[in-house]
Amino acid sequence: MSEDEDSGIPAASTGASGSSHETPPISHAIHAPDVSAVSVQLKLLPFWPADPELWFAQVEAQFACRRIVSQRSKFDYVVSSLSPEYAAEVRDLLIRPPTDDPYKILKTQLTKRTSASEQRKLQLLFTSEELGDKKPTQLLRRMQQL
Repeated sequence: MSEDEDSGIPAASTGASGSSHETPPISHAIHAPDVSAVSVQLKLLPFWPADPELWFAQVEAQFACRRIVSQRSKFDYVVSSLSPEYAAEVRDLLIRPPTDDPYKILKTQLTKRTSASEQRKLQLLFTSEELGDKKPTQLLRRMQQL
């Protein structure tokens, strides 16, 4: 059996009877996995400054479902979900991301910088919360959130 000099593919061979047998073509196509099937599709809800702890709990559940564990990947997903208003609150971290634990630091700082102050929370507690048509336990939970 001889090889085609250009391709390295075995050429047609001649059997004992002198008849020519064609060798089936060999496919050199490499089938790469479908990249879209491998990549993780995740779009986070917009950041919710009214309750950052709850928002991060939901975000972390999405990360867990999609097995996202990299601090940098988590950081990037959160950054991509921030509106300009909240991105400005953590501008320093976005311009120069921390090398160690970027997501953890972003989470801490975003929560700290966007949460209402203790004074504001007390003001809300005394002025805006009332039982209305809520059950007493619902009012208690809301007051504890503040």
